[in-house]
Amino acid sequence: ITNRGQVSRKLVRLSAAQGSAPAPGTELLGCGERLGKTGGLVTSSCTDPVDGTVHALGYLRRVFWSSRTQVTAGDLTLDVHSLDGD
Repeated sequence: ITNRGQVSRKLVRLSAAQGSAPAPGTELLGCGERLGKTGGLVTSSCTDPVDGTVHALGYLRRVFWSSRTQVTAGDLTLDVHSLDGD
Protein backbone atom coordinates (compact mmCIF):
# COMPACT_ATOMS: atom_id res chain seq x y z
CA ILE A 1 0.00 0.00 0.00
CA THR A 2 2.79 2.41 0.86
CA ASN A 3 4.65 1.82 -2.41
CA ARG A 4 1.61 1.73 -4.71
CA GLY A 5 -0.51 4.39 -2.98
CA GLN A 6 -3.78 2.46 -2.95
CA VAL A 7 -5.46 -0.84 -2.19
CA SER A 8 -6.44 -2.78 -5.32
CA ARG A 9 -8.99 -5.22 -3.81
CA LYS A 10 -11.43 -5.00 -0.92
CA LEU A 11 -13.78 -7.35 0.91
CA VAL A 12 -17.40 -6.39 0.18
CA ARG A 13 -20.87 -7.68 1.05
CA LEU A 14 -22.98 -9.05 -1.80
CA SER A 15 -26.72 -9.77 -1.85
CA ALA A 16 -29.48 -10.99 -4.15
CA ALA A 17 -33.25 -11.19 -3.59
CA GLN A 18 -33.56 -14.84 -4.67
CA GLY A 19 -31.38 -17.64 -5.97
CA SER A 20 -28.91 -20.25 -4.88
CA ALA A 21 -25.71 -19.24 -3.12
CA PRO A 22 -22.59 -19.29 -5.33
CA ALA A 23 -19.77 -21.58 -4.24
CA PRO A 24 -16.61 -20.07 -2.72
CA GLY A 25 -14.13 -19.31 -5.48
CA THR A 26 -16.83 -18.44 -8.04
CA GLU A 27 -15.65 -15.66 -10.33
CA LEU A 28 -17.48 -12.34 -10.12
CA LEU A 29 -18.03 -10.55 -13.43
CA GLY A 30 -19.21 -7.03 -14.15
CA CYS A 31 -22.63 -5.97 -15.45
CA GLY A 32 -23.72 -2.99 -17.54
CA GLU A 33 -20.80 -0.90 -18.80
CA ARG A 34 -18.34 -3.37 -17.24
CA LEU A 35 -20.07 -6.41 -18.78
CA GLY A 36 -17.80 -9.45 -18.75
CA LYS A 37 -14.91 -7.75 -16.93
CA THR A 38 -13.39 -9.83 -14.15
CA GLY A 39 -14.22 -8.25 -10.80
CA GLY A 40 -13.06 -10.73 -8.19
CA LEU A 41 -14.02 -13.90 -6.32
CA VAL A 42 -16.69 -15.05 -3.87
CA THR A 43 -15.14 -15.98 -0.52
CA SER A 44 -18.27 -17.28 1.26
CA SER A 45 -22.03 -17.33 0.74
CA CYS A 46 -25.34 -18.61 2.11
CA THR A 47 -29.06 -18.56 1.37
CA ASP A 48 -31.44 -17.33 4.06
CA PRO A 49 -33.77 -20.27 4.82
CA VAL A 50 -36.68 -17.97 5.74
CA ASP A 51 -36.96 -15.67 2.73
CA GLY A 52 -34.49 -17.13 0.20
CA THR A 53 -32.23 -14.08 -0.05
CA VAL A 54 -28.60 -14.73 -0.92
CA HIS A 55 -25.83 -13.19 1.20
CA ALA A 56 -22.16 -13.41 0.25
CA LEU A 57 -18.72 -11.92 0.83
CA GLY A 58 -16.21 -11.41 -1.92
CA TYR A 59 -13.03 -9.60 -2.87
CA LEU A 60 -13.61 -7.06 -5.63
CA ARG A 61 -11.34 -4.84 -7.68
CA ARG A 62 -11.49 -1.09 -7.02
CA VAL A 63 -13.73 -0.21 -10.01
CA PHE A 64 -16.52 -2.40 -8.58
CA TRP A 65 -16.51 -1.00 -5.01
CA SER A 66 -19.18 1.68 -5.35
CA SER A 67 -22.60 0.88 -3.93
CA ARG A 68 -25.40 0.06 -6.35
CA THR A 69 -22.91 -1.72 -8.58
CA GLN A 70 -23.96 -5.17 -9.71
CA VAL A 71 -21.83 -8.21 -10.47
CA THR A 72 -22.70 -11.70 -11.64
CA ALA A 73 -21.68 -15.05 -10.21
CA GLY A 74 -22.72 -17.61 -12.79
CA ASP A 75 -26.37 -16.81 -13.60
CA LEU A 76 -26.98 -14.93 -10.31
CA THR A 77 -26.85 -11.10 -10.24
CA LEU A 78 -25.59 -9.68 -6.94
CA ASP A 79 -25.72 -6.14 -5.53
CA VAL A 80 -22.49 -4.76 -4.03
CA HIS A 81 -22.57 -3.23 -0.51
CA SER A 82 -19.75 -1.83 1.59
CA LEU A 83 -18.92 -3.55 4.87
CA ASP A 84 -18.84 -0.08 6.44
CA GLY A 85 -22.62 -0.03 6.85
CA ASP A 86 -23.85 0.97 3.39
